[in-house]
Amino acid sequence: MTSSMPICYRNGTDLDSSRAEPSAEASTRSPARLRSWAVLTTHPNAELWAAANLQARGFTCFVPTRTVLRRNGPIARTVRLALFPSYAFINLQGSGWINVCHSPGVRTLLRNGNQPAWCPDGTVEALQASEHTRATPLPSHRSWRPGDPCQLTTGPFAHMPAVIHALDDHSVTITLLMFGELRNVSVNNHDLSPINE
Repeated sequence: MTSSMPICYRNGTDLDSSRAEPSAEASTRSPARLRSWAVLTTHPNAELWAAANLQARGFTCFVPTRTVLRRNGPIARTVRLALFPSYAFINLQGSGWINVCHSPGVRTLLRNGNQPAWCPDGTVEALQASEHTRATPLPSHRSWRPGDPCQLTTGPFAHMPAVIHALDDHSVTITLLMFGELRNVSVNNHDLSPINE
């Protein structure tokens, strides 16, 4: 695989759907199969393209996204971006995974020893359930709500993209992709900001 491989975004916009279409088998999988999620890395800006190519091979994939507003003078447009740049999630229940890395756009499947690095139960499903929340740009003067994209402002993980998982009066639980693993972390609500562009 070479670094000259085409990428999924054109000027930061949508996936070129002509490159790979999800197979009928991939789109008709039952919800019961959506459990054993693993993490894979992709080439830069190739998250959706890599996922589409894997779906064409019969896998179920998920790329969490967020929508931002981009301005060029007086013209504004919305752009869909990967929430976790260069990462995607793949469901491997009942599937072999050895050939995943040979799919166009995929860099590698993260592993623990000889096995894929599995996501904790329910974490990918929670991201899927909140995907609609990130389908519109985040207003600048609105309180946080579950599903919102955010980033930490302090500490060793400052500027890492995250998602609001739950919140109360004093703290917020966020989901981070940390060292290739999804983790829920509780932080002070003053330690968060919208993701910088």
